[in-house]
Parts: sequence; structure tokens; C-alpha cells
Amino acid sequence: SNLAHGFGVALSFENLLFALLGCVIGTAIGVLPGIGPVATISLLLPITFDFGLVGFVMGGLIATAGIFLPGIFLIFFVIRFWDQLKLYRPVRAALEGVNAVSCGMLIAAAYLLFKPLEPNAVHIFFILGTYSLLQFTKVPSPVIVAVGILLGILTQNLLP
Repeated sequence: SNLAHGFGVALSFENLLFALLGCVIGTAIGVLPGIGPVATISLLLPITFDFGLVGFVMGGLIATAGIFLPGIFLIFFVIRFWDQLKLYRPVRAALEGVNAVSCGMLIAAAYLLFKPLEPNAVHIFFILGTYSLLQFTKVPSPVIVAVGILLGILTQNLLP
């Protein structure tokens, strides 16, 4: 009887509606570039509990600190001896390995992003056009990204 009551509460219309709303908001936040699963959970966790405005602000500050503090620490503390550190052969070799790994991860990410695309002329045109704009013009990257998003939305809705 307790199990049936638990399923009755979990499968109520209100709880299912909130679950659907949470999935939609989580997906919308999670697909933003540069925001991974950890940042998404950190940003949306205050919404789950009723902490009020102070809780939302504190959750946002904690999430922001968790995302940006490691990079800030590297910039402020390693930059002082970075030039001397690069003179050592093992460090240079390690940096070459890190560079190779980051290039490999970038290629793998690009492959995974392009994998769902069907290879038609429109997609290939936009990929090559965006690359050409980034490489050979002085148009700012955010403008290219914004125009690319708008064109992607238009072509997705207008073309079959």
C-alpha cells in the first residue's frame, strides 16, 4: 500500500509537469556552448530547493567561483614563473603532449558534432563559409556565431 501511494504521488499530474519542465530547462541550459553538466547542475540546483532570492544569488556565486577560480589561480600564480619553466626540456615535451591531446580532443568533438548532420550541400556550404569567414576576414567571432545561429534556425525551419 505504501508503494502504491508512492507511485501515486510520483505519477501525479503536477509532479510529472514539474519533471517535464525541469528536463526542458535543463536541456536548454545544458546545450549552451561552454557549459558542461557540472555547471548546469550548479546553475539549476537553487531552483530545485526553495532558498529564496538569497539562495539563488549564493548558488550563482558559488557556481561562478567553481567554474572560474581554477583558471584564475593558474593565471595569477603560474604566470610568474612560466617563462623560466618553459626552458626545461621535460616541460616542453609535456606541453607538446598536452597540445597533441587538446588537438585530438578538438577533432573528436568536431567529429561528434558533425556526425548527426546529413551531408547535404547546405550544411557543407555553411561549414566551409563559417570557416572561411573566421580564417580570412576580420569579422568578430561573436558576430559570425550569432549570424550562424540565425541562419541555422532559418534554414532548419524553411528548408525540408
